[in-house]
Amino acid sequence: MTRVLTIKEATLLLQKVKELKSITRPMVENIPGLIASRDKNAADSLENELDVLGAQIKSLETDLKNARFIFPEKQDKEVWMGNIILASFDGNPSSEFIMSDLVERNDGRMAISSSSPVGKAILGKSMGRYEIQLPKKKMVMEIHKILPPED
Repeated sequence: MTRVLTIKEATLLLQKVKELKSITRPMVENIPGLIASRDKNAADSLENELDVLGAQIKSLETDLKNARFIFPEKQDKEVWMGNIILASFDGNPSSEFIMSDLVERNDGRMAISSSSPVGKAILGKSMGRYEIQLPKKKMVMEIHKILPPED
């Protein structure tokens, strides 16, 4: 899945990768000593931890490699992750939404996930009227206002 990231989010992911790599280096250096001491349980445990950390690093690196980046100058003109959107569906009254992959939010806003049909259809779009194909029907969404993400 392609993640949509701000430059700030990408920087934080890079820092996390560096942190995880710095944790794994000393662990790798300890394996020969554990094997030499014949402490198989400790060596196996360490290898399992390294496998988990390696998978996390690989996942983060893949996310960064495949990411689409948001540039701040477009964040109030186009819909991107974190934007607050005032929109209406099929002519109903307008509601406020936030583009977020966090379904359970504590700020009372309804979220539109970037991986949902609606989210995929409106990412990168500006204010206007859009016909969106859902699994069982088409609907019309009108984006009335786009606000930049709140820090």
